[in-house]
Amino acid sequence: MEGHINTSDNWIVFPHPKEGKPKFVHLLPDHARLIDEHWNPKGLPQLFFFRHIVGRSGIKVGQQFGQRYLIKYWAYACENLGVEGVTLYPGTKHSTVTGLGKLLTPEQIKRGATGHVSDAFERYMLPDVNEATIATEKIAQMQEKSCKVIEFKEGKKPRKPRKVRTK
Repeated sequence: MEGHINTSDNWIVFPHPKEGKPKFVHLLPDHARLIDEHWNPKGLPQLFFFRHIVGRSGIKVGQQFGQRYLIKYWAYACENLGVEGVTLYPGTKHSTVTGLGKLLTPEQIKRGATGHVSDAFERYMLPDVNEATIATEKIAQMQEKSCKVIEFKEGKKPRKPRKVRTK
């Protein structure tokens, strides 16, 4: 929801993750600026951030993107980059944690990047905003070195993604 995104303080909150406690993603200022630049039109706090701006057959204006929408655009991005055989979950979560393992300790990753820690660990260690920011900076550095960001030209629509089979 739009109310879960705070670009002035550089964070996004996921209020109801499967673990039960809200999770915060700390943004770098450049990432918050990018979100602000592409966040158009802004709506009310209870509107979905990823929503349809234009109505189509069977889709109402303001309706949340369906589950397959992100997968289709993931496949489109992979095709543009020449990446084959990498599905959404391992392409994001697993690859990020594996890559961070080369730069940070497991404890830094748990506390700052993923938030997945044992109950005992949570009792004695509170998440550190600075470590979360460091983890996000390391992710950005990895992305700068390993991939090319393709920007779409102003006024030009991206090519529609191919249909992707999902289970």
